[in-house]
Amino acid sequence: MINRLGFFCSTHSFAWLLCWVTLTFQVPSHAGSPMFEAAQEAYLAGDMESALMLWRPLAEHGEIEAQFALGSVYYGGIGVPVDLIESSYWFLRAAEQGFAAAQYNLGNAYKRGEGVRQNEKRAVLWWRKAASQAFAAAQFNLATAYLDGAGVAKDIKKARLLYQQSADNGHYPAIQALKQLTDEAVTTSAAPRAGAPATPASASCADWLGKQNPHHYTLQLMSSTRRVDAQDILARHALDSYVICGYMKKEQQRYILLYGVFPDIATAQQAISTLPTELRQNKPWIRRVRAISTQMAGTAGGTTR
Repeated sequence: MINRLGFFCSTHSFAWLLCWVTLTFQVPSHAGSPMFEAAQEAYLAGDMESALMLWRPLAEHGEIEAQFALGSVYYGGIGVPVDLIESSYWFLRAAEQGFAAAQYNLGNAYKRGEGVRQNEKRAVLWWRKAASQAFAAAQFNLATAYLDGAGVAKDIKKARLLYQQSADNGHYPAIQALKQLTDEAVTTSAAPRAGAPATPASASCADWLGKQNPHHYTLQLMSSTRRVDAQDILARHALDSYVICGYMKKEQQRYILLYGVFPDIATAQQAISTLPTELRQNKPWIRRVRAISTQMAGTAGGTTR
């Protein structure tokens, strides 16, 4: 998914700019022209006017990295107004030259109808091109399309294969998707007999936090004074790993809904990009497990799955 939810990449390299839209930075084989590097230096210095002045002629003459930079800038509204039509135009130019990250972003644009007419079949077409280059996020999106039958005939076997390829390339959401598919298969094949007691699926917040690496990260999806608000979200969305934690703040009981555990910020940001639209719009907060454990110290835990 194209992600506009936060700035979690290094501000000391051009990769930060590209993290707005790709989550993974892939450098074209011919990147590094002096003019492009000058544009990059201008960008890092905060001089977007000069950066754009240098990037545009390069992009118009077919340099992929400049085309991709312009697509990124106009998508994210970095120093310019957001312009999804302009963004998609430059992603298309780079995608047509075989740049996997641009193909992935263009597929996302067609999926959402951002700057182009929404078309799930075209989304699949561009994801497939990027996936053929082992672009993990595109493999994940293509797998999800096969799983849902969106823009392509539904095919669980192909979905599982693509999820596996994406997972093998280190894409955490694909690892989670494979786990969920496996769990669902086990649940279906080993469904309890009528009248059999259900297996407990919950534990305390403290227990959940205690099992995690304190240096890893989780996503805080919401905070409320009412537990039912978190439960309503869970009723609307199938989250595979969550916990509701309760704590006191200024003598008032509050609840937070946490989702997943991730080894680093980049992986957590990737997970944000796969969340349902409603949850992404809530601007999930990436938090270190240790910080939440400190916050919850001495308070009652909640339920988890």
